[in-house]
Order: sequence, then structure tokens, then C-alpha cells
Amino acid sequence: MKRLIILILLFPLYLMSMSLEEAIAAALQNNHGLNQEKAEMEVYDQKYYAARGMLLPQLTLQGQYSLSRTELPESSQTEMESLTDMLDDQMGTMSSTDEVLWDNQQLIAGYLDGMVSSLLPASVLKEGSFAGGLQISQVLFAGGKLLSGIRIADRVRNIQKENYHLKIQEVIYETTRLYYGVKLAEDVWKIQNDALALTEEHLQDVDKMYQQGLVSEYDKLRAELEYRKMEPEVLQASYDLNLSRENFCNYIGYRGDIDFELETDYNLPEPEELGLEAALDEGMSNRIEVQLSELNVRIKEVLAKMEKADFFPVVALTASYNFYTAADDYEIEGNDFGTQASVGLGFQLPIFTGLTRISEVREAQAEIVKAEEADADVQEMIKLDIRNAWQNLDHSREKLSVQENNSALAERGYKIAQSRYANGQGTELEIADAQLNRQQAKLSYSNAIYEVILAKIYFDKAIGRDLDKMRKEK
Repeated sequence: MKRLIILILLFPLYLMSMSLEEAIAAALQNNHGLNQEKAEMEVYDQKYYAARGMLLPQLTLQGQYSLSRTELPESSQTEMESLTDMLDDQMGTMSSTDEVLWDNQQLIAGYLDGMVSSLLPASVLKEGSFAGGLQISQVLFAGGKLLSGIRIADRVRNIQKENYHLKIQEVIYETTRLYYGVKLAEDVWKIQNDALALTEEHLQDVDKMYQQGLVSEYDKLRAELEYRKMEPEVLQASYDLNLSRENFCNYIGYRGDIDFELETDYNLPEPEELGLEAALDEGMSNRIEVQLSELNVRIKEVLAKMEKADFFPVVALTASYNFYTAADDYEIEGNDFGTQASVGLGFQLPIFTGLTRISEVREAQAEIVKAEEADADVQEMIKLDIRNAWQNLDHSREKLSVQENNSALAERGYKIAQSRYANGQGTELEIADAQLNRQQAKLSYSNAIYEVILAKIYFDKAIGRDLDKMRKEK
């Protein structure tokens, strides 16, 4: 009954299955890091298009329409008598000559009254105004800075594209590692659970033999102790299995029930026939990191040219057309507008900037040297990575062969120990040792298979093979 309860608690109910291909497809769609790289690629595409747009003319339309109303205080108002009203009307007693002079005085007085009234503000001022303009500018020469900026933007976006492809390789590798990691955890749980079942059976046999007086109480206690020692190991294996499943589901973006079956079995890859030197040549030719490092050097060289371009003048063509008007009482008529047009060619050349330009050029040249050293370091690290991947694949193959033989020997040893104990020739200690060796051999063999699979896919990744293309061709 106790054994049945443990099985119910630990044995997972497989409600669905998932293949390795399905897991990789889900990860490529849902992985947050990969989606960030994809969005970043779009960002740098738009930055490249924005840099190219600087070569085109820049056209600006400006306009302003405003209405204003001003009320002046009484203290600012000054009343002045009209000059026209001050002239005496003596038309009946004037001669013809005086009438002509009087008419002229009236005309002059009217003009003066108009001038004075225009200078003195009214108590309420209303005004409407409108102004607009069209301006165009085009850089004709900037010492090559615009073209250099476009080349840098293009290379940076290419770097981001390569980073995206590099992230795809990483997601495929990590998904495969986690997928088979879950299968390894399942194998460990099953091995531990089987060992617990065998230990329980052995405990029952020893108890029967103890009841018949065939074994000592010490043998019975030792068998029970071995059973008790196995229980926490099974519980730990169950915990590790659940944890590996959660990590796997989180990485691929799976939000369903974690109790699913992994249907892709361990498929041992074909032996790799590529030699170390050939692997190094292929890896240095294919690795994206090498290309990115070399591209970084090219970018630093272009930046140095841009710094030197500051010694050349900037020549630009500008043209503008403006129209404007202002009217009283918010009324704007079509014939009230004035216009203004201009065109010009200008240049700018800093003569002395405190030697800052020379320092900036030297700084850019130092950045080139720094990038070249970083490129050399990256290439050495990649060569080391390829060597380690090649050796690890070779060693994992040898280790698998050894563990396979060890597993067979441990199984045979366990059967011999059981037979000796049943015939009264062996001891409880032999059974315990044989059981432990058998369990460890099985675990080591499962782990060896896991290591070979991962070593092969990491080797493919290390020499720059396209993991996405390889999985699609299978």
C-alpha cells in the first residue's frame, strides 16, 4: 500500500506529447530574448533609412495665424480737439480767394487729424495677422560625413541581423539542451524509482528469510536501511524532474500543463569525421562572431574618416518663400498680403577649435587599434572554443563506450549477487554494493548519451553550421 501511494504521487500523468522540433519551433516564436533581437533589427533598419534621408532636400512649411484684442486703461486715453472743428466756418463772408485758402486749410486739418488719431490708441485694439513660409535646404558637401554616416548605419544594421541569426543558433542549442535535460531527469527518476522497487522487493525477501531464521536481524536492518536511504533520493529525483520541466517550459514560452511526454527519443548522432584542422578552417570561415568582429573594425575606420571630415567646409544651399499680412478688426483681405523670397549658398569652416579636432582624430585612430586587438582576441577565443568542442565530442564518444560496458558489467554483477545471496553464499553487503553499482552505472550511461548529443550539437554550433537549416533538412 505504501509503495502504491509513492507511485501515485511521483508518476506523472502524460496528458500530451511534444517533439524536439515542436519545442524548437515554440522557442523560436516565444523566446523573449529572440523577439527583442528581432525588434532591435527593425530599429536599426529604420535608423539606416533615416540616415539615407539626410541626403535628400529638407523642406519645411511654417505658418502662424493669430487674433489679438487689447483693452487700454482710461489713464492712457488722451482726448484732443479736432483741428477741423477749430476752423471757423465763414463761407458767407469770404471772397473767392479766401474760400480757396479755407478749403486748403480744411484739407490739411483733416490730414493732421487722421495722423494724430492713428498715433493715439483707441480704448479697444483688435488685430488679425497671418504669416507663412516655405523653406528648403540641401547640403551639397560635408566632407564625406553624410556618406560615411550612411555606411556606418548600414553596417550596424547588418551587425544586428547577424546578432539575430546568432541568437537563433543559441535558442536552438539551449532548447535542445533543456529538452534532453528533461529526458535525462526522467531517466534518473525512473532509475531511482526502479531501484526503490527492487530494494523494497529485496527487503520483503529478507524479512521472509528472517522470519524463517535464515538471516540475522542485522541483515534485516541493513536491508531496511537501504530502502529508507532510497526514498529521499527518489523524492529528490522527482523534484529535479519538475524543476527541469518548468525551466524548459519557461524558455520555450509554453504555458500549458507541464506534465507532458517528450516523444523524441535519444538519437545518437553519426560520428563526426571532420579533423581538428578542417574544423578550425570551417569554423573561422563560418562563425558569425568573426564576421561581427571584423565588421566592428571597418566601422571604427569609417568613424575615423568622419572625424577627419571636420577639417573640410560644409556647403549648403538654402531657399525660402514667405508671405505675411496684418489687419485691424480681425479682417484679412486677399490683397493685404506681402511676400518675400530668398535663395543663398553658404558654407561653414571652423578655423580653430582649441585643437579638439586633432584630438578627436587621434582618438578615433586609437579606437581602430583597439578594435583590431579585440578582433584578434575574438579569433583566438573562437579557435579555442572549436578545439574544446572537437575534443569534447571525441571524449564523449569514448566515455559512452566505456559507460555502456560498465552498465552491462554492473547488471551482471547484480544478478550474481542476488543468486549468491539466495543460495546463502553472499551477504547483505554484497547485495547493497551490487545495487548501488548497478544504479550508478545506469545513471552514468544515461548521462553519457546526453553528453554525446549535446557535444555534437555544440560542435556544429562552434564551427558555425546553421542549426536552423540543419533541423529543417532532417
